[in-house]
Amino acid sequence: MRIVDLSRNLDTNTPPFPGDNEVEICVTQSKGKQTSGEEGYLNASTICFSLHTGTHMDAPFHFFNGQPTIDQIPLESCIGPAIRLDLTNRYQQTEIDTEDLFPYQTLINQQQNILIETGWGEQWKTQKYFTDYPVLTENAAEFLLSCGVKLIGIDTPSVDKHPHLAHQILLGHKILILENLAHLDQLPDTSFQLIALPLKITGRDGSPIRAVARIKE
Repeated sequence: MRIVDLSRNLDTNTPPFPGDNEVEICVTQSKGKQTSGEEGYLNASTICFSLHTGTHMDAPFHFFNGQPTIDQIPLESCIGPAIRLDLTNRYQQTEIDTEDLFPYQTLINQQQNILIETGWGEQWKTQKYFTDYPVLTENAAEFLLSCGVKLIGIDTPSVDKHPHLAHQILLGHKILILENLAHLDQLPDTSFQLIALPLKITGRDGSPIRAVARIKE
């Protein structure tokens, strides 16, 4: 069994989505012991950041009032077999459309959890990461919906850009969205299990996740 970490580090250098606050971490106590016999007590910190910073999950409430909030997401929706779509040959494209997904239709029809590798993760922490990333078109989102997909993850900061039509289609049908995934190139195309658990934050629109893949070898 091999575990692949699909999450970005969360620290004060983690870039927020444009318009969101920077990550702030404050040390409230710094009295940890170096050895068991040394005087001291503990280390403790607080953290403040947007729920859509780093590797995270969007809940339907992110776009739609009255729809499930992040604490209402069934845990079984966050754990299960998944597939990876290698779209790295579309790296220079600004859009991922239905013709990019058609070759994978049989595979998609057999699986509800889809991770899309665009290769854009290579731009993480660069200036262009949040500006030139490839997005799902409205038609691509409708296609994935028609295939019965229940969760979509991607290695970009968002599945779309304003006016966020892909978000509206997917979240409007309670399809979960994972963004800012990492290390998708370390995954096989099939035969792995995705674990992407959000924090149980009452009534909110999203959450950071520790996304991992478990691969049988």
